[in-house]
Amino acid sequence: MNKISLFLTVLMMCFFVSCSSSDDGMRSNEGSLKAEFINTTVAHKSLKEYTSFNYNVRSNALTPLDGRLELVTINGDKVQSEYFTIAPNKMVKVEVLVEGRIVDTNYIKSKKIYTRPARVITEPVFPKL
Repeated sequence: MNKISLFLTVLMMCFFVSCSSSDDGMRSNEGSLKAEFINTTVAHKSLKEYTSFNYNVRSNALTPLDGRLELVTINGDKVQSEYFTIAPNKMVKVEVLVEGRIVDTNYIKSKKIYTRPARVITEPVFPKL
């Protein structure tokens, strides 16, 4: 009985630890991916003005990766891109939106790329009836 309760306790702890990750298991990856700044543009969405920081993200990895780009501003704020998927040895354009019009060219202090192996989405062979 003690072994069963110990096993269940360990199993529950593993479940809670795996579910508590806010970044879906992503880790910083500066070796396989490189982000190059392209430009900034102004975008209007939902009656608000945003500055879009555009980057080219290049992959040197041997497998497809899911990722996101995180920028740290001079104010210490962290802003993130939407999730993206990148194929091996390919490039994707990633945009990070910051609310307001930014004119300071040194507004971005640093950048990090977080990745994990790409999740394969399998479609069912037969459609749902």
